[in-house]
Amino acid sequence: MSELFVWTQEYSVDVAEMDEQHKQFVKLGNDVIAYVKDSASGASDPDALRLLLHRLGDYALYHLGSEEEYFEKFGCENTDRHLFAHKQFRETLHTYMSRYEQGSSNAHEFAEEIASFCVKWLLTHILSMDKSYTTCFHVHKKY
Repeated sequence: MSELFVWTQEYSVDVAEMDEQHKQFVKLGNDVIAYVKDSASGASDPDALRLLLHRLGDYALYHLGSEEEYFEKFGCENTDRHLFAHKQFRETLHTYMSRYEQGSSNAHEFAEEIASFCVKWLLTHILSMDKSYTTCFHVHKKY
């Protein structure tokens, strides 16, 4: 079972709006993981789990779109590379969600896998790519 993810200052991109969105994304992933753990030994509500997963997926897409609006508006460096990483994430998330909706032998474990993938991807993505846009965002927008 995956452990809950903890946000630390290491993940800050020094852009308040993006940090808040990143924190919310991590929280939603943790909500799915916690729900799966809490309901593993007892009866659970598949509709509640589906709703949590859709919230996570929808928020992830909202967040990526927010970043992309600024990339386009500000003309940040390496935008193409960043957009490609976002495209790959969207495709993987779509595949996961399609597989989840089609049913799984253990829907709880699969939901936990989706949530863990999303949060791990985000935290790795922040450290490897998102921190590179900090200067560009600060030059163009007051934070």
